[in-house]
Amino acid sequence: MNNTSRKDTGKIGEILAQKHLESFGYRLFEKNYNCRYGEIDIIAGKENILIFVEVKTRTTDLFGKPAESVGIQKIKRIRKISELYMSRMKNINKFDIRFDIISLFIKKPTIERLRRIAKTFTIDNIILKDFKDSGEVKLEHLENAF
Repeated sequence: MNNTSRKDTGKIGEILAQKHLESFGYRLFEKNYNCRYGEIDIIAGKENILIFVEVKTRTTDLFGKPAESVGIQKIKRIRKISELYMSRMKNINKFDIRFDIISLFIKKPTIERLRRIAKTFTIDNIILKDFKDSGEVKLEHLENAF
């Protein structure tokens, strides 16, 4: 797969992840938030919950499950980005902070499956919890999202 195809696959995954979160009542605060420490794919909120989301999209599982590619270095980077983002927020104390991974398998033009793995790690603890997901979601209703 060439770089353009990878970028396109990633963008499709981010669009689907955003629509998935919106379908559960989350409001998008930032998409592809960049700072000096790097980028986080999605920052969203609902009621008193603020989530930082890493989206991983694959077309094959030859190199493992998408979420398995989020290692300790990536987690440290996400934590730094989230800390910077939160330092610029007013009323941050009213939010419960959560870090999620959204893992997608897509086979163009259909979506195989999406898994949202909630509370993957915490701001204080970089040890990954089991990749216990919040449930596999059928995405037939999102196939026309892109």
